[in-house]
Amino acid sequence: QDLIRMWGVNTDKVVGYDDEDLYVQSGGHLWFLTHQQEYSKYPLSVARRIHEKMGAKTSVATAHNHQWAVGMAPNGQDYLLETGGLFDCSKMAYLNRGGSTTYPVQSSGFWIIREGKPYVP
Repeated sequence: QDLIRMWGVNTDKVVGYDDEDLYVQSGGHLWFLTHQQEYSKYPLSVARRIHEKMGAKTSVATAHNHQWAVGMAPNGQDYLLETGGLFDCSKMAYLNRGGSTTYPVQSSGFWIIREGKPYVP
């Protein structure tokens, strides 16, 4: 809510929430946006599991994975989305200490949902 107020937005089409999960209706399509509490190094696997838990007719966009990916849910109608992040990986100390890891390179970036579909700006 504070972010919406800082932007000076005064419309009933934009609502701020003090929660890490929210639903957004866009282009007749329902989206569930979440900063979930789990992580997977396999792209879209967390979004897929959340979609399965919620049932069909809802696209899922996840944060926290620091990966950037888009795909379709098994029903072929809903989107699965990993939103990346607005960060500079070179400034994240724990990523630059060296050593081996099997985790993927983190991705900076973001998506825009327009008319129910994800777009790269």
